[in-house]
Amino acid sequence: MAGSKSVSAAPPRPIGSPNAIPTGKVCVRLAAVTARRIDKKTGGESLETRYYITSLEPDPKVILAAVRAHWGIENNLHWTMDVTFDEDRCRTRKDASPLNFAVVRHTAYNFLKADKSRGSLRRKRLRACIDPAFRTKLFAA
Repeated sequence: MAGSKSVSAAPPRPIGSPNAIPTGKVCVRLAAVTARRIDKKTGGESLETRYYITSLEPDPKVILAAVRAHWGIENNLHWTMDVTFDEDRCRTRKDASPLNFAVVRHTAYNFLKADKSRGSLRRKRLRACIDPAFRTKLFAA
């Protein structure tokens, strides 16, 4: 898909305004990022607007860079969690179970990521399951 993006940010407004809330020295703004995408195969066009709350100056380059950085981190973490823990197939739905499992997975991810030995996170996870000495090493670090 090809496309373009545009940004608009509301100017700071007084308290009570839906666009900005002054909080001390920082002024919070509402920024809108509109993405126009064209499907190369079908030629179909779609327009999508996402809204962000930000304290950044209303400079389109700065806002777009921050949005790209956020989604890059988000997408990378999701992919890693899915590959390492098969997170997409997890079907816990009741009460606080999804949150509890997410906390356990993220904690395990941090332990595995902190280990500097060779091997993928998936391999380290398997090794931690079968090797008590490696598991102890992970917890002791």
